[in-house]
Amino acid sequence: MSVDRRYLPALALCLAITSAIVWTQTVSARRWDPCTDPAALADLAAVPGTATTQPNRVHLTDGNFLWIDGKLAGGAQDALSARVVRSDRASLLLTNWVSAIEFPMDPGEIASDTLDVDGEAVPIQMARAHLGQVTHVAAFLAVYDGQPTRSVIARQIATAPEQLARGTLPLTLYAVDGFAPPGQEARVEGPAREWLAAAWRRHREVCNP
Repeated sequence: MSVDRRYLPALALCLAITSAIVWTQTVSARRWDPCTDPAALADLAAVPGTATTQPNRVHLTDGNFLWIDGKLAGGAQDALSARVVRSDRASLLLTNWVSAIEFPMDPGEIASDTLDVDGEAVPIQMARAHLGQVTHVAAFLAVYDGQPTRSVIARQIATAPEQLARGTLPLTLYAVDGFAPPGQEARVEGPAREWLAAAWRRHREVCNP
């Protein structure tokens, strides 16, 4: 199959940008972070609604992950687990965000959604997996280059020139999940959305004071 010569410059540019992203994420040792106090993001207990936390550092062969686990407090939230994952290897989470939760799932339904956080439209992802007697529900908020994003890949392409000059940007992923009887998923989704909104407020206060 031949490619129309008119599209070759655009194709070459896309390949160059993709190669740049891969290089900064796999070869370059340089890192930079727009967050004012990134270490504070490990304090998951500071997110309102979090009852207990347990730090867990996991080293992978192709990247460093910082995992902080938590449980949500009060009422129907008792069964919910929360986690923040912060990595300088954003590509490891791009294809399967659900791998970041405590009990990974193969979602039957995953959809984009939006939170209204103090008048700001914050993009999130919601996932469901029906397991017979229960439904596994999860919600995710990705923060890249200081902003919530629906498409990390698009943000990576937009920031590729800056990353080439300054180094790799980290990805922060907030995730919360729990189980509910079929037809009662709102018992998990409501508290999950509230927690993600609180997590973004905390992230914003820490990184963009």
